[in-house]
Amino acid sequence: MRKYLQSVFDRLSALKNGIGLNATSWTGQPDTPASVQLEMDALVTINNEIDQLESARQQKIAQARALANSKNQAADIIEKRAVAIHATDPGKLNEYNIKAGPAPGEARPVPGKAIIESIADDDDGIGFKLRIQKLEHTDHFEVERGVATSGKPAGDSSPAPQPMPLPTAPVTVLQPPYPFLRTTKKLLLVDDDVESGIRYFYRVRGVNTTGPGAWSEPVSGIQ
Repeated sequence: MRKYLQSVFDRLSALKNGIGLNATSWTGQPDTPASVQLEMDALVTINNEIDQLESARQQKIAQARALANSKNQAADIIEKRAVAIHATDPGKLNEYNIKAGPAPGEARPVPGKAIIESIADDDDGIGFKLRIQKLEHTDHFEVERGVATSGKPAGDSSPAPQPMPLPTAPVTVLQPPYPFLRTTKKLLLVDDDVESGIRYFYRVRGVNTTGPGAWSEPVSGIQ
């Protein structure tokens, strides 16, 4: 149960117990163990409804990500067609916001070292927003995420830190490599699949057809 509901539930539970132990003193009063239980049941019901909504939200997010991946593949096909159509005039590719590839025989440089400019709580308070610095020669970014159970203890109600340019204040760094999270072409990465009280570490690197660039310095956040 959520903390703000659990605290009220526990308070009502204690009152219910006290009324039951002192039943004769409460004779004629409108409050009974049964009536207090109804108040407690209402908290359980709303908590369960929130769980169901969050489950539906996560399913919809998964559907949206799958759709985005499929549409990215469609965009890749269209880009390849545009490159073929304008093979004799690659300058036209600028009108599609497509960067022309290297001249025949010219090796394409790998991306440089990636930089995560900032990490902040997502706008809805669930998850993190990572802003990645634009990186030349990058087709997409690979993202890794590690988890450390140390950090702000579960139940800490202190305000979340405000977004700020990195590097932030020193923290104990979970040493990479981390498990692979995803690839993205966007400079704003949103990760909603996080739990409260757990510190998450992220790093990214740019990738193109020649190969991957250097990993960024790790950044971390906790909710």
